[in-house]
Amino acid sequence: MKNMTFLGVVAVSALSLALAAAEQTMPFANGDFEQYEGNRPVKWTLGRQMKAGRGLGHNANGGLVWESVTPLAERLCSARQMFGGFMPGDFFHFSALVKKENYKAGSGDGLAIVIEWWDADKHWICAPAARGTEKTPGDWYQVEGGGIVPAKAAYGILHIYVCKGSSGRVSVDNVTVRQLVRDPVQFVCSSAYRDTAVSGPVSFHAVVSVAPTVEKASAFFRWKGVNGETCRRPADHFSLASTEGEASLMLQVADLAHGSSPVVCELWADGQKLGESSVSFTRADELPKRRVWIDAHKRCIVDGKPFFPLGMYWGQTLDRTLDIYTNGAFNCVMPYQKMTLPILDKLQSAGIMTFSCVNDLTIGKPELLRRIEEQRNHPSLLGWYVMDEAGVEKVGQLVDWYQFIRQHDADHPAYAVQDRIYDLRNFMPATDVFGLDPYPVADRSLNRVTEFTRGGEKAVFGTRAFWNVPQTFAWKWYRPGMGDKGRFPTFEEIRSMSWQHIAGGANGLISFCFYRIIEEAKEPDPAVRKENFSRVCRVSHEIARMFPVLLSIEDCPKISYPADSLVCRAWVKDGELYLLACNLTDKPLEADVSVEGGPWHMVACEVGEPATRTNDGKVHLSLPPIGVSFVRLRNR
Repeated sequence: MKNMTFLGVVAVSALSLALAAAEQTMPFANGDFEQYEGNRPVKWTLGRQMKAGRGLGHNANGGLVWESVTPLAERLCSARQMFGGFMPGDFFHFSALVKKENYKAGSGDGLAIVIEWWDADKHWICAPAARGTEKTPGDWYQVEGGGIVPAKAAYGILHIYVCKGSSGRVSVDNVTVRQLVRDPVQFVCSSAYRDTAVSGPVSFHAVVSVAPTVEKASAFFRWKGVNGETCRRPADHFSLASTEGEASLMLQVADLAHGSSPVVCELWADGQKLGESSVSFTRADELPKRRVWIDAHKRCIVDGKPFFPLGMYWGQTLDRTLDIYTNGAFNCVMPYQKMTLPILDKLQSAGIMTFSCVNDLTIGKPELLRRIEEQRNHPSLLGWYVMDEAGVEKVGQLVDWYQFIRQHDADHPAYAVQDRIYDLRNFMPATDVFGLDPYPVADRSLNRVTEFTRGGEKAVFGTRAFWNVPQTFAWKWYRPGMGDKGRFPTFEEIRSMSWQHIAGGANGLISFCFYRIIEEAKEPDPAVRKENFSRVCRVSHEIARMFPVLLSIEDCPKISYPADSLVCRAWVKDGELYLLACNLTDKPLEADVSVEGGPWHMVACEVGEPATRTNDGKVHLSLPPIGVSFVRLRNR
């Protein structure tokens, strides 16, 4: 979200392609910069203007320094080290101590610690980054990040980047890359909102892991039955084939004891129990009365009525720009500023709901409790914003933070946004609702949005609501060197991204961002700013007009379509079928969507392109590049 300061996918360095395969198995070493061969720090390759030596680091020990009195002209300057010793699925953590002196940032904050993961054929996979926050200028502070080693990863390269335009002095020391040991059963979750249900089916899911030497394992679930007996059976689904193992079980709520009791997942191998974990599930006689919650269809419910969150991110001038914001069809806002009762009152008067941003863990629980008690009863509060692209090393703290919020406010969900899907599953115990922010308009295809929505649904076992984050900003605002390539999205691109998110399963959209368009005037031309915002508003009105359809839960026929070129979703409202289809390609597309229960006849085109013909239970679409079609059909 707002922490978009890294320069994106880093270029392939000559070093990464030239190092011998034997080096790929070597562990990370010499992170304290105490070992040298001549003047060269062992294992490290340094960029221009970088030097290492004893006396340059923390407490006058060995360290790395980049220094320049003039702004860095090159795109990047980096120190890097190749390392191995990790397996796909390993939980890794990396950190470094950093000190800045007389420092002026270039692109973004000018500094990033990054790990690139590569496969055995030297194909780049991903590059998780970390930056950290300097609390006291001139003091050492920690930068840390982490995640899960992706599937097919054979080795990593750690980079310490200083970015174009930076000047001053940066010192680095105590660089570490290490494996974190995970419990065999990391957690168990359920498909029910806050693990409470009255009736119907409920699914339970566990994230499991075993040592690479374990060839055969099994998972069992146990729970307390209706008469108090202990019930136990093998998982309906169990897999260790992916980067993360998983075990799942479907039960009827009627098969569980009344009240709260644990549902446990056990992991076994070679006749021994490796470990277990549980979730406390409540079979209730009636659902608790909540002001805002998520129902079994993953819809947001506000005061007993379905609600589709549609809004934008806001900065620090919310009260001064509300009149501009209401030109869109927005019903909520996600402000980074500290929420206050006067702002809540003003939003209530405008008919706008809001999140309260509490993603800064450093405020402490006393301050968090003060905000909860002050704001939880206000009619404009929609939920608590608890995470903004956090590293996986923060999972433990975030779970504790979420549980504290859940303990003190049963009436509002927690909302967490992530820019990665490969470690999304780890954050499931830390929030009620997720948001995904793929942001493709720069150098990626728009189908990245659908890749994220499909991957996100799979990562959370299909059990979480998604209020996703379309891109409504220009990358050049964050990366000045991109020029026109980092332009603001066109109307057609904003439309495609927004409807792709919805077709992929999102039941809410909070785009990023209003404050960069209007508040901070990143675009100097007022006419261009107005045009940019008008594009966002036009799409918002399209979506808002379809709210009754998007929130309908009437029985819907099954659809099938070519998933490599289309993403589709269907609803039934008042007996009529509504079919949404998005062209995932940058070329014109002719495609058929098969719909059960035909023949279907088109009644109207609600958004975008009409269906050209319907016959034999198929709806034929003729879509322009990245085109959208939302049609209303009737079976007669």
